[in-house]
Amino acid sequence: MDLKGAQEAFLAVLQQIPQPETRKAFLAWVDETWIRGVPPTLMVCPPPCAPPPPIPVGINTDYSNSDSKLRKIADDLREIMPLNAILPTEQINFPAVGENADCDPSHTLHVDAYLYDEDMVDELCDTGELARNYCVDCNSHNTQPITYISHSASRERLAYIFRALLPPIPEETLLLDIGSRLGAVLYG
Repeated sequence: MDLKGAQEAFLAVLQQIPQPETRKAFLAWVDETWIRGVPPTLMVCPPPCAPPPPIPVGINTDYSNSDSKLRKIADDLREIMPLNAILPTEQINFPAVGENADCDPSHTLHVDAYLYDEDMVDELCDTGELARNYCVDCNSHNTQPITYISHSASRERLAYIFRALLPPIPEETLLLDIGSRLGAVLYG
């Protein structure tokens, strides 16, 4: 099936879901599972599905070195960036429409997902460097969870993009991403 056929098949599935809330839930599942998450690795591929092509000679499949490079870049950046990873010269604008339009600057914290994974955020909360909740009414027990947002892809998401979504990159190839917020997507 080519791209056009896949797009038409996807739209046909959506048209078979008449309830808006079910369609929204389905699209959220697609987003969480296939776009933002790591898709199931044990997918059953019905015939005539072909096995993946062999990895060409010269393609590095040892990911431990690339993972350690990503961690090292994050470690180095954490030393020079403030905790919220926003430099004094930056102006962060919260979205007015779309997925994160409900982010209110008074109870939304920016934590860079590339620099701080979920375990690190939990540790920062445990040590009191970050809060988990905010008080809706001053001096009350009426609290709500703080919203955390990031303008960076996590190291896990970057690894998934380069290992599963993009074709193999020969070792001698250099890849430079100009659009990353911190310019940390140097991988390949």
